[in-house]
Amino acid sequence: MQVKNYYNTVERSLFYATGMYHEGLEAGDEYIIAPKAISIWITTYDVFDEGPFHERALLRRDFENRVLTDKFAIHYIQLPKFKKQCKKISSKLDEWLTFIINENQEEISMIDNENIKKAEKELENLNGDEETRKLAELRERTIRDELAAIAQFKREGREEGLAEGRKEGKQEGSTEEKIKIAKKLLLKKLDIDTIIEVTGLTKEEIEKI
Repeated sequence: MQVKNYYNTVERSLFYATGMYHEGLEAGDEYIIAPKAISIWITTYDVFDEGPFHERALLRRDFENRVLTDKFAIHYIQLPKFKKQCKKISSKLDEWLTFIINENQEEISMIDNENIKKAEKELENLNGDEETRKLAELRERTIRDELAAIAQFKREGREEGLAEGRKEGKQEGSTEEKIKIAKKLLLKKLDIDTIIEVTGLTKEEIEKI
């Protein structure tokens, strides 16, 4: 499947097809047993300005334009031409190209081809899995952001509470004032160890508050 036109489709297709034909033989094999090399290029652009949407390029002799061999062929299937030229689905190729283009879902559902129906179902599953994955990623990202925000809020509250507690602790030294400070820090949801550090109260004294 070729999406972007680099204006060298014929040359590239010839290069890949001849390479495929060459690789079909192992060292020592007889040339006569070389398997067929059939290359199919489906393009989202027109390779040739003229001609049908499906063209087959073969090696031919000059004499009466006879085919040299059936072991080598390149198929060019041009989707823009297919859209223009195909007025009615009348072949297996038309069915598959209609499925590939996938512009009219109702038209695709009417295609009586079991293999296409299987491919359509598999595509739906893949798309569903992709949507599920995206939703899971979004949910995970949201949870992570919320946890980060909560952690930042706690850090800011702890730093604010420590600063306030130290300031007031320096100014007031009585147990009564320390208890007042401890109450404020408890309201800010600071942990007991931090309150002990700031006020100098014992764990038992704080738990009684």
